Amino acid sequence: MKISYSRLAEYSECPRRYYYRYVEERSLPKQSEEMVLGSILHDLLKYILTPALLPPTFQDAERRLRSLLSGKVGAERMAEAIELGRKVIANLLNEDTSRILAIEYSFSLALSKHLVTGRMDRVDRHKDGELEILEYKLHSQRGWRDNLQLVLYHLAAESIWHPPSIKLTLVSFIDNEKDSFYLKESEVVEGREKIINLASGIERGDFTPLRGDHCFRCPFYTVCFKEFPPERESLL
Repeated sequence: MKISYSRLAEYSECPRRYYYRYVEERSLPKQSEEMVLGSILHDLLKYILTPALLPPTFQDAERRLRSLLSGKVGAERMAEAIELGRKVIANLLNEDTSRILAIEYSFSLALSKHLVTGRMDRVDRHKDGELEILEYKLHSQRGWRDNLQLVLYHLAAESIWHPPSIKLTLVSFIDNEKDSFYLKESEVVEGREKIINLASGIERGDFTPLRGDHCFRCPFYTVCFKEFPPERESLL
């Protein structure tokens, strides 16, 4: 089965939400302004750091920022979004691009009988051959080391480039803080099995709801609790 990591992540949080979204194809609410801003900053990342004969100037990037924000962010937040975008642009323009190997790199990785697809925000190759995979998020995140996305990146990098070592770095768009670490072999092995198990769960049609605090943020909360009321939870 071929599946994207983003779908696996949705399934891992709640198989039933995956079912409503991708099997029944129910519509989702409009993206939040924060999600829109995250997408815009990723666009700027690719625009600024992709190698070019004539790299964009700060003014070029700011014009692109304003164009992308137009109609996407409410007037009350526009000034704040532009100020944040200008800060991100300045940080990106100060990055050392000489070691960049790839930006927005798409890949497919065979794991058991599944083909998992994904995309790395940025890949750097250092002088000693070490590969660094940088994932950009709007905010810093706790528990990032336990994210299966990193295991997938590690496995893909091993398969594609065969580097002597792989560093994984989380970068915050907001404050430009970087948190780097290396996965242990046991973490990679365990994570690989979890990814395979998630894909296998989707393939066999296991869409049992997974209850938790995320339920109350889910756009399918009402229909799910109607189909699977609390008194039936012990049967799930």
